[in-house]
Formats: sequence, C-alpha cells, structure tokens
Amino acid sequence: MDRKTLWCMLTAVAVAVSATSCSPSRPASDGPAEPPADVVAAAATSEANIPPGDRNPEVTEPGLDILIIFRSSDGTSLERVTSFAESVDEQIIVDKLIEYGVLEEGTDILSFEITEEGNSTAESVTESSGPMGGGAATRIGHLDLSTLPETADENEEQILLNCIAGSFMENFALDGLELSVNGEMYSDSPLTMDMKYKNVSEE
Repeated sequence: MDRKTLWCMLTAVAVAVSATSCSPSRPASDGPAEPPADVVAAAATSEANIPPGDRNPEVTEPGLDILIIFRSSDGTSLERVTSFAESVDEQIIVDKLIEYGVLEEGTDILSFEITEEGNSTAESVTESSGPMGGGAATRIGHLDLSTLPETADENEEQILLNCIAGSFMENFALDGLELSVNGEMYSDSPLTMDMKYKNVSEE
C-alpha cells in the first residue's frame, strides 16, 4: 500500500469519527417525562385527605345542583340543610319546606318571579354591599303562596319567615324576597335573612 492510499484512508476515518461525535444525541423516548414517583404519591395522598364536604360538589355529585333549605331546629333558631337535586326551582324549594314542616301540606305557589334593579353585570353584583345594602344591582324575588301557617308568637313568625326567605335567597342569589299570600303583600318591604337566626346550625 503506497503512502497516498494510506493517507486517504486515515483522512476518511477521521472525518467519520468527527461526524459521529458532533451528532446530537436522541432522547430515550419522544413522550413526556413521567413525574417522579414521590410527587405522584404526594398528590394522591393530598386528594385522599380532603374531607368530602370540602370537595367540589360537581365532582362528588355529577350532574346535580346544590339545594339549600332552612328549617327550624329547636323553635328558636334555624338549621341549614344542604342536599342535591337534578334541578333547583321554586317548586322543589316549597316541596322541601313542606317536607321539613315549615309550610303546610297543600301549600301552592300562585306565582314566582325575579326582578333586577340597577346595573346587573356580574362585577356590579360582586361589589354589592350585601342584601338590600345599596349595591349596584338588586335581585328581588316575588313569591305568592296560597297560604301560610299560623304562628303562636312573634319569634315563631320570624323563624317561619326566615326559613322561607333564606331558602329562596340562597338558591336564587336574591337580595330579598317579597312575600304575598293569595295576592296580598305580607309586609311592606322585602324579607331578608335576620343574622340572629342565620346559620345557627347546619346539617
């Protein structure tokens, strides 16, 4: 083998080695990297430790709406009962109030509607200073029932009115409830939740 041929072979080998060393290495897998095992375990433990009542109801009860009803717990305070329903409307609220003994069996809804006064944008509702507190938007429910139970004293009457007003206000995000009985206004101004009774206990 002459010197020229040997030189050509050495040059070719050097070029091949250089090209190989400059090529970018390929990752072992084109898929996304798996998170470390300890991270996965920590996430699973965190989810398991969340109390059922604190989880998103849409996750624990898919396709159902939250239903909130107030009833008398001991004749002097209110009890807030939370459950789920396929849909929440005025009829199911009244049905539950009858079931819990707030309203009498056979009580009918003669009419129900919601009116809004002022700026009704979501931002304005958020900035409202509370029920009937002069916020930018005011949502008032207008409920006409066929009858109301007789009450023994003023405290029992307030419990009754707070149960009705609270149940409608919570479920329809109202600022107040204008209550009528057989077309006659029950009070001069819309009912609101009295903080003396609100959220005393919860089931």
